[in-house]
Amino acid sequence: PVLFLLTALLAAVDRDAPGRWRPRALELVAAGLAVASMAVGYAAPHRSSGELRWRPVVAKARRACATGRPVPPVTLRRAGGGTAFLPIDPRPVWAVEVGCAKLD
Repeated sequence: PVLFLLTALLAAVDRDAPGRWRPRALELVAAGLAVASMAVGYAAPHRSSGELRWRPVVAKARRACATGRPVPPVTLRRAGGGTAFLPIDPRPVWAVEVGCAKLD
């Protein structure tokens, strides 16, 4: 995102001649493409990094707690009323421990 902002800033401050400002068509097109690509293609967190989507994992945790059986990638522990382990990141495996009572 910083590179897009720098591109837009350079296009905005570039002057044709001392004392007057006139954007050239090529600069406007480059700035427009930078803003358009940022608006259309930028997603956080980026899915190509391998991060799991949170909503489907929570749905699987609810299903696992309701049935009493693990639903991959969610695992269960029955001690203390039942606890679901929701993975946050596939590599290394980090998980959040959530009580099944909180998922109802």
